[in-house]
Amino acid sequence: MSGHEELRDEVAGVLSLRPEEIEEHRNLADLGMTSMELMGLINRWRKRGLHVSFDTLVEQPTLAAWRKHLEAVS
Repeated sequence: MSGHEELRDEVAGVLSLRPEEIEEHRNLADLGMTSMELMGLINRWRKRGLHVSFDTLVEQPTLAAWRKHLEAVS
């Protein structure tokens, strides 16, 4: 993942929200993120060569936690 805003934009697109509506530490499940939508994101990221973990992302469903995980696996 190349940038801070890229992740927010990608997640916002999946949730049909404006990027500014998603706070860093807000639970994405509370905003409507489903496991199927998460799997779609994970598949996209894996195609880009990122070895993301579904379990890790589900355990901490926030932009801040996802960003940390994505940085660790890139």
